[in-house]
Amino acid sequence: MLFPRIAQAMALTAAVLALLPANAEGCSCVGTPDPPGALQLTRELETEVHKAFAVFIGEPIARNALTIRFRVNAVWKGDLGTEVVMSTGSKAMEDGTIMSSSCDASFLLAKVYLVFAYGENLETMAARQCSFTSELRDGGILTLLDGIAPRRHASADIAPRAFVAVVGNVRKPGLVDWQPGMTVADALQLAGGVAPRIRKELAYLVPMSLVMRTRIGASDRFPASATTALQPDDQLAVASDLVSERR
Repeated sequence: MLFPRIAQAMALTAAVLALLPANAEGCSCVGTPDPPGALQLTRELETEVHKAFAVFIGEPIARNALTIRFRVNAVWKGDLGTEVVMSTGSKAMEDGTIMSSSCDASFLLAKVYLVFAYGENLETMAARQCSFTSELRDGGILTLLDGIAPRRHASADIAPRAFVAVVGNVRKPGLVDWQPGMTVADALQLAGGVAPRIRKELAYLVPMSLVMRTRIGASDRFPASATTALQPDDQLAVASDLVSERR
């Protein structure tokens, strides 16, 4: 049987997750009902390759609410390493909640995707719905891409950046750079520490942190202490209560 404190924390995991939902914005795609011909499709691909910051084939291998890590199999545009971390499109707001849009592309782990990523740089690039980003099922579009830009291997010399997402009741919610040996306490310090403001919707939660990990074949969510070691792509959700305020 779990100790009461641990059991209570585990029972509140779902509550914390529910209190950190993505606020959704609507998205609508404009298109024609008829599929484009080869010439039109090629022209559309050329336009999107020009607009995109990176175009690649990738397999999602880890993610949190703010970032997703891909294993890169082939590249048409962009200087990419064998792994790349890009934005999910969601953003951490000042109050610790997460803002997302239905226009953000969604990815499933262990699938393979053709990805058109848009943005100013590697840190900001993200994929969108209503684009050529899609699960890779038909090699025909790859042949067309090969006629637009040369297909390259990812560079083994480019190391991907590693982040931990810190959301919830902290002063600076968002991404912090991961370093070997980083702990929950280290991540909280980089995120400015626990915020003095207390969110009313967290009033009945005990002070705690939760580490959420999603890897191939496993999804772990567990209460974390200050000394818990963090891994790249972890997400730390921080909740506070109103008990001290009421005393």
